[in-house]
Formats: sequence, structure tokens, C-alpha cells
Amino acid sequence: MEKLDVQTRVWRDKVRDMAYDIEDCIDVFMHHLGQGDDKDSLLHRTLRKIRRLRVHYQISNKIQELKARVEEQSQSRGRYKIDEYISKSAVVEVDPRLPALFEESKRLVGIDVPQEEITKLLMEQGDSDFGQLKVVSVVGFEGLGKTTLAN
Repeated sequence: MEKLDVQTRVWRDKVRDMAYDIEDCIDVFMHHLGQGDDKDSLLHRTLRKIRRLRVHYQISNKIQELKARVEEQSQSRGRYKIDEYISKSAVVEVDPRLPALFEESKRLVGIDVPQEEITKLLMEQGDSDFGQLKVVSVVGFEGLGKTTLAN
């Protein structure tokens, strides 16, 4: 993963928090949108509408606040030239197990017998499975060569 400078990380964290706050605001709105029953008395419906007005006012204020935060973060992205930091290439870490995926199967030790077993399972035909596709599960701990075996 690329290493980000401090300013970019701070900006990223603020944008992430802002996204969570926007999601929370939408959840509150959807929750209050679905409340109510038309079979209630006139008094209950009136009180519910008054409460709903208050909630809509609060949600409206929250949306205005979130909009201001979005604009502020957008401006700070331009001001601090965040895009330049993100697009710069950095040292990329490579999983040390990755080269083993591309190793020639002839050079691998101890893979012949399991490979023959899987081939046998896939090729053998029963009475009712003529023309049927077969699936063989290969399970085990990480790094044992399951992917290499399947390839």
C-alpha cells in the first residue's frame, strides 16, 4: 500500500468520517419517512406531523452542515494539492508468496500425487454423470499450494 503523507491521511480520514455522517443522516431520514399509520386518530396524526416537521427541520440543518463540510474538504483537496500526493508512485510491497504461483509445476516438490488424484476425480465417470460438470474442492491452510495445485 502506498504511504501517504500526514496531510493526505488527515484529509482522507475527514472524508471518511464525513461519508459515515452522511450515511447516518440518510438512515435517520429513511427511518422517520416510514413511520406512521393512517388508522390513528386525528390527534395522533396531527402530533405525528408536528414531530415529523421538527425531524425534517433537524435533518435539513444536518444536510446543510454536511454540504458545507463537503465543500470545505473539496477546497482543501485543491488547496493542499492532495491529488498530486495520491498519484505519485511509491514503493509497492509484493506478497513474498506470489512468485510461487508462477513456478513451473515440474520444479515443485510433492505435487505429483495430489495432482494425479484431482485429475482422476475429475475424469472418472459414473453411471449418471455423463456430460456433467464436476467440482472438486481443494482446502487447506494458507501457503500449502492449493492454487498452484488447482492450476
